[in-house]
Amino acid sequence: MNTSKGCILDNNKYFEKFLDNYCFNQGDKEEGYWINGSSFEFIVRPECNQKCEYCYIARYGKDLYPLETRADNEKILKNMDIMLDYIFNERKVLFLEIELFAGDLFYDDLGFSVFDLLLKYYKALFEEHPNLFKNHHPRIAFPNNFSFAIDDKKATKMEEYLQKFLDLEMELNLSCSVDGPYDSVREENKDFEYYDKIMQFLSRNCCGIHPMISPSNIESAIKNYDWWLEQFEKYNLRKGPRDEFQPMLLEVRNDEWTEEKLNQYLEFLTHMLEIRFQMNDSSLDKLARHIFLGDGEEGSLIGLHNYDPLQPTVTWRDGDYTCAISHQTCFYVATMELVPCHRTSYQQFIGGKFEVENDKIIGVTAVNPSLYTVIKTNNTHLNVGCVTCPYDPFCLKLCLGAALESTGDLFLPPKSVCELHKTRISFLAKSYCELGLTKIALEKNYFPNEEYKKTWLNLCRNLGYYND
Repeated sequence: MNTSKGCILDNNKYFEKFLDNYCFNQGDKEEGYWINGSSFEFIVRPECNQKCEYCYIARYGKDLYPLETRADNEKILKNMDIMLDYIFNERKVLFLEIELFAGDLFYDDLGFSVFDLLLKYYKALFEEHPNLFKNHHPRIAFPNNFSFAIDDKKATKMEEYLQKFLDLEMELNLSCSVDGPYDSVREENKDFEYYDKIMQFLSRNCCGIHPMISPSNIESAIKNYDWWLEQFEKYNLRKGPRDEFQPMLLEVRNDEWTEEKLNQYLEFLTHMLEIRFQMNDSSLDKLARHIFLGDGEEGSLIGLHNYDPLQPTVTWRDGDYTCAISHQTCFYVATMELVPCHRTSYQQFIGGKFEVENDKIIGVTAVNPSLYTVIKTNNTHLNVGCVTCPYDPFCLKLCLGAALESTGDLFLPPKSVCELHKTRISFLAKSYCELGLTKIALEKNYFPNEEYKKTWLNLCRNLGYYND
């Protein structure tokens, strides 16, 4: 008997159902709205006023965002308006985080127009349901290169918008992606006045700071790190709800980590650890508590509460990626398309496109829904090379876009990126065992839970640095 007729897959319906379950209909309902703890990212435009050597937009932007898919500001704002209306009024979702991705939004005034559009929808919802904001405090996350801070008028205007969002019981969370004045190519051409303008803005406003540790500038990582610590003191950048004591330093996962660059990375980690020891009053006990518990009690330095190269990063509990791809819906504004993330927005990975009539979304047409959903739900522990790797429980894993460009496979880790992660994890295990920090953490019960303790000790045993 032929029963296949009833099993024919309708890709559009499948993709709509996936979006319902994965993106929109998440969390609890309050006052008729889904309170959604996942993130929705608007990929506004890739154009940037800077050309950082390691940046994937500078290298692959024409493939990630083909020129024929770009849009002018008027169309961008119109498409954003259509999507925001769909989110707020049709789907009735309050995302606790909306993120903006762009090369730069402030070489013209598009960024402020985007803020006005967001404020229109948030203000309407706030006036109708103020308790939703008082109970949940939604935020706009916006990492950017802070070029706006160089222009006094734009800097002042940005501060006005920061306050406008605060007035709605929410936060415009700016994060400064500035590496520092030193690099191995143009060190003599550094412009400290440029950085001074940025520091002045950061001193007046509580913002995130996330320089990149790249194989392109690893030779200058120590000098830039020390410079950033000087800025934290000079401009009192430690203020804020998290009382951060340094920037969040992120390693670039490009497949360019040669043996020489990995040795320079080790020198950088060693320098960081020496500084961190001093920050903890040159006390091994305080350093152990800071590294493994990070609660700031008993005089130890409080943890960063975000990624810290010196902290063994917990990644074994689930199969999610350590970036946002596993919990974020990414929307390319210019084309009304859904892509896995801003780093994997190549045409072959587009999940689907929203259909619009009379400025209203009426549905979605699937493009490559099966591959899109595989990417979004992939278990990282099952990637090639990860299943039997002893480093897996603490590894930050690969960047899918960088993996594709290096190996031709989204899920195949580039060899030098694996070596980067192994270098860091081996350094932590060796240093913390040889310094006695692991022993102190055991004796003082500085591990946050039994699972963490067991996993860390297993790693140290497997690498030959710890014996019971």
